[in-house]
Amino acid sequence: LSLSQKHGVKMISMDHFDPEHLIIGIFEAENIEAVRDMILEAGLMAWNELKLNPLTPVADLIDNIDKAPPTIY
Repeated sequence: LSLSQKHGVKMISMDHFDPEHLIIGIFEAENIEAVRDMILEAGLMAWNELKLNPLTPVADLIDNIDKAPPTIY
């Protein structure tokens, strides 16, 4: 069983940006914690700076805009 299978994470893409040595991965999972746990178990934080950012499709934002609190302006 691979780490991604164990944590229920599907890798969508993994790209390396030259020459910065920056890798950006896009993953699909039930929650951000599954991705975090997979990355931690893989030991990637030992030699990389890691940043995890959950994403929301714009269509979902638009569908739920009426649930957002009013702005303060």
